Formats: sequence, C-alpha cells, structure tokens
Amino acid sequence: MAHLNKHLAMKMFLVGQNITAADIMVVLYIAEYFKELMDFQKIEMAHVFRWLDHIQHLQGLAEQIENLGLFVSFPDVNAGEPSKAQLKKLAKIQEAKDKKAAKKDGAQAPAEEKKQEAQPIEGG
Repeated sequence: MAHLNKHLAMKMFLVGQNITAADIMVVLYIAEYFKELMDFQKIEMAHVFRWLDHIQHLQGLAEQIENLGLFVSFPDVNAGEPSKAQLKKLAKIQEAKDKKAAKKDGAQAPAEEKKQEAQPIEGG
C-alpha cells in the first residue's frame, strides 16, 4: 500500500491519463481491505484513498461497486487515533474474524477432498 500511495501521489490513474483495466482490477482487490481501515489509517494513505474514491464514483462503476458491497466511505478528518483500549478491542475483533475465517477454510478443505475422492478415475 505504501508503494501504491507513493505511485499515485501525482497521478489520477495507475497508467496513463484515463481509466484502464488495471485501475478497475486494483480497486476491486483493495476495496475490501480499505473498508476495514479506520479513518486515521485511510488518511495516512491519502493518495490511494483519493484515487479509490475517484474510481468508485465514476459513472458506470459507482453502481457496480455499490452492488458488490465494496463502496468505501470517506474518512472523518477530525477523528483522532484510537486509544490503547480501543486498539485492544479492535485487535480482539480482528482475532475473532481471523479464527472464524480459518475455521471456515478448514471446514471447506475436507469437503473438497471428499468431493475429489468421490469422482471416478477416467481410463482406469
């Protein structure tokens, strides 16, 4: 993200003067990540957020991004950094999300193995 932020410091789009597939692909990739950031973190990556906000408001893309649930809200510039207690709470929330995701991934893996075992082998 730091590299992308530096790259976009003086640019409106990733490549050239117009939107390209690169812009769309990268927005789709990082929007979910950006949605999880706190306001002060978005502000720290001001160039990336400016670019992301511009892309998500372009005619034709705005509706698609909204439909995919990837719209990233504008940060509150008056919001300060969270307290230590808030950071601990956020860390616990993130830990719970990570455990849930790992549990979900672990449950899907055996199901995939069973699915592969049930398929007949061709030519044999």
